[in-house]
Amino acid sequence: MYSKNPLGAAVSSLKAGGGKTLNIILQAFLKQKANTPPIISVPSIFLQEEYRVRLISAGLNDSEIVIINSTTVDQHESVSRKFFQTLPLNKTIIITHEALKLIDHRSSNKALYANRDLLIDEAFDPISMTELTVTTNSDGVPGIRHIDWKRWLNPTGVIVDGFVELMPCKGHCYNDIYNMTKIKTIENRNYKLYISESNWNSLLANNAQKINIFGLYDINILAQFKSISISSAAFHTTTLGIFLKNSGVNLNLTHAYEKHDEKIIFHLAKINNELYSHSKGAIAEHHERVETFRNYVAKTLQDRESLLLRNISDTTSLPYSRYHQISNNCHGINSFRHIDAISIECAYNANNNQISFMQSIMKFTREQSVLVIAANTFYQCILRTCIRDKSNTKPVDVFLLDSKVFPHLVKHYFNNYEIKDINIGNFDTRHREESLSSDHIKIKQFIENTASGEYKASTLYDSFVTKTGSTTSIRKFALSLSDLGLAKRHTKYGKIYRV
Repeated sequence: MYSKNPLGAAVSSLKAGGGKTLNIILQAFLKQKANTPPIISVPSIFLQEEYRVRLISAGLNDSEIVIINSTTVDQHESVSRKFFQTLPLNKTIIITHEALKLIDHRSSNKALYANRDLLIDEAFDPISMTELTVTTNSDGVPGIRHIDWKRWLNPTGVIVDGFVELMPCKGHCYNDIYNMTKIKTIENRNYKLYISESNWNSLLANNAQKINIFGLYDINILAQFKSISISSAAFHTTTLGIFLKNSGVNLNLTHAYEKHDEKIIFHLAKINNELYSHSKGAIAEHHERVETFRNYVAKTLQDRESLLLRNISDTTSLPYSRYHQISNNCHGINSFRHIDAISIECAYNANNNQISFMQSIMKFTREQSVLVIAANTFYQCILRTCIRDKSNTKPVDVFLLDSKVFPHLVKHYFNNYEIKDINIGNFDTRHREESLSSDHIKIKQFIENTASGEYKASTLYDSFVTKTGSTTSIRKFALSLSDLGLAKRHTKYGKIYRV
């Protein structure tokens, strides 16, 4: 099932209701009774309790189970301590994904779990992204407690595709109470850390406003367990699934994923008959579009119960009331299987730095970046509805504001669907001229036929003009590239686009 060299894992990719959780319960029960208790990693504290109850129902004693979790990164040292203190007790450990990623796996105690099987319920995210706001006073000293950035972040000298590798040194920022959680995240040595060259150069030049520091979980840590079993619906579409495959990990698929045949009615927000790309800024800048969408949802739902996914910062009152708001980490929530409608109103888009990181460091394609950032999250939320009830015959209404995610949803998850359009407005003049122009269509086709790689903006533009004979300006060309979602970074040679 798994060998330490090379790294490998058994994967059950069954869809919702296929028996993944039951299989983990059975494995854990048998291993505990065989005196080889496993470690079960789950996505939420809610699921920890559910597992505890089900294991007791299966025949384990409560004294044979230990729950370990952490609600803040600040507790990572106590989490590690409890973890290593519990290992010799020969008990089944149920731990959250976040707590598992915080444990000090460099500890000399790691031999204690070399004979432990790790059962992972739902794929965890191997990426961390920490945004720090950098304010500068009149003397040019960063306001985040006068940090010596170079000394703290400690660049290794390695630069990979526009990203500077970091190896932070502890002890330089502990007086900064406000940013302590973020600092602890950055100093977690279970991650390889990176910052974009443009962010780093701005930081050193003392003119950075905000910086993003990315972390990538060291998958070699997983090789320290006796075996690994992962149960995750559509695992091949998760960040972890794509990353492990790209990293050459030996994945033994024990149960394949099959797309859903249950009927889905997609209600898609559109502008001039085109799929709509929602953003957090649009909530304020184009509030009338959001209002039109929500009024349509209210009119369609009438008095039906529904689920709602929207950004936490969006506290706008809604024209419908019988809704249950869920978060994007909704794994294991089974209490809404009687509900046949969900309104997905959030903007779950990555910034250019995040997309560039995934493509440069993790070797994701542009489609894979979009897929794991939004589509898989939306899919998990849709699964909270009656679609997971095998006796259900009703179609599920899915209202999708960020409708550009729709093609990914039907390509990877749903076979049986119907489409209903929601006209939420028109393009403004600039967008109509520059995004609906024939040149924009030509640029889209040109990019689709361009070999993957990084290109100077001027190189792409010259090649486009040569091949098509277009007379569009380089400014309009760049606007179209942005509309197409191409990741870019700024260098001393100008903008570099990743295709």
